[in-house]
Amino acid sequence: MAGIKCERRIYNDSLNTHAHPHAQLILPMQGKLNIETNLKKLAVEDEHLFFLPPHCEHTFWAKNTN
Repeated sequence: MAGIKCERRIYNDSLNTHAHPHAQLILPMQGKLNIETNLKKLAVEDEHLFFLPPHCEHTFWAKNTN
């Protein structure tokens, strides 16, 4: 493992689709983040934790700034 990177981001209603070679652990701090993969479509809220595996193409957006 090369290390752990922690980032704080703000999302809006712009759709963003991509994949990356690393896994991602998503912990919303407030609001709701919409995530869609080829297997699942869900809204991740501040009481949720979401694991996105490596190389998983995903689209995400938020209706309100979160």
